[in-house]
Amino acid sequence: MPRAFPVAVLALVVFSAAACAPQKPPTEHEAVRRNIAVQTISPRPIEIRVKLPVTLKAREDIELRAAQAGTILDLPFEEGQIVPQSSVPKAAWIEADEFVKANPGLGLTDDAVLYRNLAHLASVPAFARMDDRALRTNFREAQAQYDAATRGLNRVLSYKDSTEAQIDTARTARVGARANCDRLLHMIEDAYVTNPVRGILNRRLHRSGEYVNNGELLGMVAVLDPMVAVLNVPEDHKEAVKVGADLDITIRSVNDNLGKPVAIKARIRLVDQVAHATTHTFRVEADIANADLKLPAGVFGTTQLLIYSQPAALTVPLTALKLKGERISLFVLADGGKVKEVQDINVGHMTSDWVELLGDKVRQGDRVVVMGAQLLADADLVTVRQDPTATPAKDGRS
Repeated sequence: MPRAFPVAVLALVVFSAAACAPQKPPTEHEAVRRNIAVQTISPRPIEIRVKLPVTLKAREDIELRAAQAGTILDLPFEEGQIVPQSSVPKAAWIEADEFVKANPGLGLTDDAVLYRNLAHLASVPAFARMDDRALRTNFREAQAQYDAATRGLNRVLSYKDSTEAQIDTARTARVGARANCDRLLHMIEDAYVTNPVRGILNRRLHRSGEYVNNGELLGMVAVLDPMVAVLNVPEDHKEAVKVGADLDITIRSVNDNLGKPVAIKARIRLVDQVAHATTHTFRVEADIANADLKLPAGVFGTTQLLIYSQPAALTVPLTALKLKGERISLFVLADGGKVKEVQDINVGHMTSDWVELLGDKVRQGDRVVVMGAQLLADADLVTVRQDPTATPAKDGRS
């Protein structure tokens, strides 16, 4: 039976053979370099805006009511039509002698003379006119009585033998006749239903020929010039709205001549000083010029409210930040192909793309790592793969 070979001897032979075999020369271990992208920091203007909904409303709704009971003699407007501004002009009382002298050939009993103090009502562009024909007939009679009383007073005053009692009676008759004319004149003026502000008739309740009571509603006019834009501003942004400032408003439901949403300007007229108890917003009203009345009321729009601006701010992309709990840091490119971690960074405003840097820990000209920062540590070796802010080389390559 063959003799067993000792294990110790076998191990020694294997070790000796390995020691005598040719060896691969040792190589130095190369340090790992991480690929990064950097950006050179330089100041730039920034603006932060918030998008807020806007509602367009009529400045006011005017109720046009009958000032006296009667039949509507004329109401020419339909719903949707423009109702012009109108008012009853102030009457200037004209005496018969003056009128006849200015219009030769007329007699004291002619209609032109007896209706002379109603001439200011001839061209009133009223919304509606009540039936005043009976009133005008009564005014003609009252005017004739007044003219007769005026002539009687003049005759009494021209007589040397007239007593004070006769003069007083003549004056009283003239005053009474004038009071009767004034009463009828005011009633005739009340027959004209005028519109104080130009607007659109959005509701008409009666037509010509219908009988209405005193104070009954005839129609409603929406005043659309200026149009009122209403928006609610959160309390955090109240300081961004000031009376007299302009707002840019886009209305997508109304198109311009090119088929694009209408863009208009509005001037802030009112900012409430008391916030809404539930929403904690402030109501803001702005006026929109709408002379052609093309903008409708009740539509919605949007505005971009400027809440922050800085003409020279240092900003970096959000990808440059590294978070450690509540502490914020970033990396800047240092000498020797290494990065340096700048800790306890103070940030200001931010958007979905960039953040504003505060303080002086990062300065203009620093090359900040904007991609790959999450995998870095202080003093890591890096290779810059991209720097869009670098100065282009002479051959045009960056």
